[in-house]
Amino acid sequence: QKHIRIEFAALDYTSPEKNLYSYRLEGYDQDWIYAGSTRYVSYTNLEPGEYVFRVRGANSDGVWNQEGISIRLVVEPPLWKTWWAYGLYLAALMGSVFAYTRYRLRAEERKLRKIAEYNRILEENVQARTLELQKANEKLKYLSQHDSLTGLYNQRGFHGAQERFSNPEYAPVSIIVCDLNGLKLVNDMLGHQYGDALIAAAGKVVES
Repeated sequence: QKHIRIEFAALDYTSPEKNLYSYRLEGYDQDWIYAGSTRYVSYTNLEPGEYVFRVRGANSDGVWNQEGISIRLVVEPPLWKTWWAYGLYLAALMGSVFAYTRYRLRAEERKLRKIAEYNRILEENVQARTLELQKANEKLKYLSQHDSLTGLYNQRGFHGAQERFSNPEYAPVSIIVCDLNGLKLVNDMLGHQYGDALIAAAGKVVES
């Protein structure tokens, strides 16, 4: 406890009311304290630790007992200041640091996984889009070089093929020229649907 009251008395009964006292609490008082005939002392708010209380007395003739008497006092700390309480505090602190570190590591791992998944999906989307563009470009290139009805080379495709076939590595190439201007009569009489079908059929014959 932090509040201590100590009472004392000199063993001289000639004139006890004239007995004098001085005391000192080692670890708290810097020097001896003259108490006169007062036979008690109180201390409050003592810090936890070990103390030695010493008291000296003088009889009615003023003769002091220089040796005096002493008593050892131990002030125990409160529960929240004991060594095992500090041990619990340290363990709780270490546990909190460990838990926070583990939480941060797991959060970082989740973040990295999300980033990796996002990058994977993005890469797949880019690859798919690239493939779509390649197919679209190939289709546009094909349409720009081939007739839409017959699938045969048009004028642009013919010039491109002519450049490739001029290479000596290719075998001799034969060129077939067909005049389909006569189909105008079919278009006029039967309609463009029959004319287009006739052109497509002629293209298959030429291709074969």
